[in-house]
Amino acid sequence: MKKIKQLLYSWIDRTFLGGCSSYNTLATRKSCRSKKQARDVFQRHGIPHARGDIFYTPWGAVKFVRKYGFPVVIKPNVSGFSRGSYFPLTSYFSVIKAAILVKVWWPSSVIEQYLEGNNYRIVVVKDEIMSVIQRYPPFVIGDGSATIGELIDRENEIRHQMRLYPVMHPIEKNGNIVRYLKKKNISLTSIPGKDEQVTLFNRISLAPGGVVEIIDKHSI
Repeated sequence: MKKIKQLLYSWIDRTFLGGCSSYNTLATRKSCRSKKQARDVFQRHGIPHARGDIFYTPWGAVKFVRKYGFPVVIKPNVSGFSRGSYFPLTSYFSVIKAAILVKVWWPSSVIEQYLEGNNYRIVVVKDEIMSVIQRYPPFVIGDGSATIGELIDRENEIRHQMRLYPVMHPIEKNGNIVRYLKKKNISLTSIPGKDEQVTLFNRISLAPGGVVEIIDKHSI
């Protein structure tokens, strides 16, 4: 078992952690490898967090929903960049489907309450806050005449002119965005009102075209 874990964590380091710093101790980094470990730390220090649990079968996920209700999120216990994450889940069918598909990423899986709010990423090194950013999903702001598709093209051109690639990513007019807009009864050809902000996807990360705002750490 020890050898299997060594091989597994070696693969995780190569695949997901390339370029990560080693300023923090090995013990600290080991204690933050999984979602469950993070939630346990929050619990010990009285930090508010979403109620969650580990499950191995779809029935485990269903029992959690029966006890705490919808909406929920399902994700691998070990992963990053929202890989293998499904949210927000609002029906038993979607929960069972996600509980099966998530096993592609990791044997143990996490189900948590889905809480909406602001999204922050805080980097801490040796007990000191080094940086704080607020993250946003991809979005466009209407001018009353351009379609959502045209607004996406404009935003991508601005990012290109500002030479933000590859740190940021273009907003792709792909199936994920089309399906997300359809859930809101709009499409790439819809015309938002002037100054209307339209969120294009539910995942808050750079890969689908999300953006970040640097927050002054001294203001926290």
